[in-house]
Amino acid sequence: MNISNGNIYIVTYATHEEGYFSLLKKSCPDLIVLGMNTKWNGFYGRVKEIVNFCKTVNENDIICHVDGFDSVVLCNKEKIKEKFLESKSNILFSSLRNPSNIIIKYLQDKLFSSCKGEKLNAGLYIGYAKNIIDFFIVFKLFSVYNEISRLKFFAK
Repeated sequence: MNISNGNIYIVTYATHEEGYFSLLKKSCPDLIVLGMNTKWNGFYGRVKEIVNFCKTVNENDIICHVDGFDSVVLCNKEKIKEKFLESKSNILFSSLRNPSNIIIKYLQDKLFSSCKGEKLNAGLYIGYAKNIIDFFIVFKLFSVYNEISRLKFFAK
């Protein structure tokens, strides 16, 4: 477990302005925006940019990633940092709400994996830069392994 006396960065990935993006910028004046005015390259493109950003800061700095189109920051960075440190975690993900609509539940079940019965939400997470890098390296390896396994299955 890390103890951070370092910086905290609020980061988003957005290729353009949409939804609550302008409100997000107002709610967090020192928001770091990655990917602006670039082509959307899917989830892995976003992850790559965030991992690259994490590599530019101290490994014990805290990175809070928020979705660029449907997020607003409601307290200052120091309060966010304090709450994260109180959790004594290396990385935390938000979870999706229980859907009230059967169609949304179906889509969540098809699109998102579960962790201890909860659907993880990659739109909001916080962690130490090093742990975010490590998490997404493992995530990518797992995804590649699953794709190879899927292709082997269909090749039989």
